[in-house]
Amino acid sequence: MFKICVSCLSTELKLVEFSEPGIFNYSTLLLSEDKDVLYVGAREAIFELRMTNVSIKNNKVQWKVPESHMTMCIVKGKSKETDCLNYIRVLQVLDDKRLYVCGTHAFQPVCHYLSLKDFSLEGPAEDGRGKCSFDPSQSFTTVMVDGELYSGTSYNFLGSEPIISRYSLSQSLLRTEYSTSWLNGKIPAPLQIRN
Repeated sequence: MFKICVSCLSTELKLVEFSEPGIFNYSTLLLSEDKDVLYVGAREAIFELRMTNVSIKNNKVQWKVPESHMTMCIVKGKSKETDCLNYIRVLQVLDDKRLYVCGTHAFQPVCHYLSLKDFSLEGPAEDGRGKCSFDPSQSFTTVMVDGELYSGTSYNFLGSEPIISRYSLSQSLLRTEYSTSWLNGKIPAPLQIRN
């Protein structure tokens, strides 16, 4: 279940609720004021909700983990019911027509482009290491600046290699070198990029 305060500054507090059967962990939010929508990343789904009334769903796309990835996750000692699913952790505006989205994908992070025209995942999936956390409970942060994704996350399955990275379509992943003392296992939140 997902609740949002609509008129928080008035004397009467008005909460609007959105939920969908079988969907949990509504944890990633992206507000698009110019389109009057709220994008919500949840467990194995991305929603586009009407900003004026978030109980109204405009669009939804399911993004589940293939059985082979789930099996690999379970073999590595993770829980099928809680860990080996796809938690949508990154929702960033790429341009007027697309979002850049990433999910934990059963501890094998994956990123995609989400077409806003037909609200579907397009093109081949990309490796999400360095862009998205492996673990759905791990802290991380991302921001998109001029078409480049900056991330503060972990680079490995164990969560023991914190990095800050930059990714763009024209370049491969640029990242900090591994140093046990530099970030001390902490990810800065939120990232602030200034021109």
